[in-house]
Amino acid sequence: MAPSMDLADKRLFLMKGCALLSRELVLNDGFSRMHPERIAGTLSFMLDDLREVDLAIRLGGLREVRVGADRRGNELHNQIMYSNGCTWKDVHTLGPVHRRGGGVAYEEHAESNSASGDSGCDIPVFPKAAEHGLYSLLLLFMDTVKTTLEQYAPEDRSTWINAFKEPNPEEQRHDFDKVLPNWEGINKLQTSEDLIFIMEMFHGELFRGLHTIMAIFHDETKHIFEVVHYELRILYCTYIVTVILLFYFLLFKRTLRYSYEEARKAKAFVRAMPIHTMTKEELDTVKRYFIPEEMWEQED
Repeated sequence: MAPSMDLADKRLFLMKGCALLSRELVLNDGFSRMHPERIAGTLSFMLDDLREVDLAIRLGGLREVRVGADRRGNELHNQIMYSNGCTWKDVHTLGPVHRRGGGVAYEEHAESNSASGDSGCDIPVFPKAAEHGLYSLLLLFMDTVKTTLEQYAPEDRSTWINAFKEPNPEEQRHDFDKVLPNWEGINKLQTSEDLIFIMEMFHGELFRGLHTIMAIFHDETKHIFEVVHYELRILYCTYIVTVILLFYFLLFKRTLRYSYEEARKAKAFVRAMPIHTMTKEELDTVKRYFIPEEMWEQED
């Protein structure tokens, strides 16, 4: 679960990074202190990384994730990723996410939403973007970012495709033609449906959906720790009981049997003594050995 939790956090970071860099690529006003080649190269790298991280989280087999979330049997995760509408809003209304109790309550909400035909999404630009769940919304986001990259990146791909991996020369860090508001780029951010959608997802439905998935992973990890803790307590109790039983049967019972055997031998020894030939003083001496002192004083 640890790699899945780390990658879920990284997926959210990459999504927000792609949205931010898409905006900076369109504006290209120098305020980010990054040249278009640097922005385009970084955006391309983060977009590819986002696709691979999402694949690793869902299907596994990558980035140290052995079993993906789709195959772990977490119904709540699969419903959010692939069910109709923004069903992660139903999880938010339930408060803390619980794997079993939350899953039952979530199914009730999901059925009511699908029955009413309302996806429950707040995506004004593309209302049907989450028609098939969070996964379809994430795919649309990545495709839109890719379209923005192809449209606004420098034409010569070779100048920026590896710009993220190459160090930024010192002379380029302060070499900007202008550091002024790009009103044309600002106007595009306000009028282009693709750009409006990307900026909405920065803190909108995609952000909330991915954040909910992170909460589900945290809850799943907590559930695993609770089960492990419960099993360790059972194991510890079993160990204590086993030690007590071993002490009782191997030591205490054996000591009792040894004591009974010694008492039997002592009785047999007394019975074999020629008491009829003893004097009263000798008989009293023998009796004092077997009778407690308190009882002997009472007899006296």
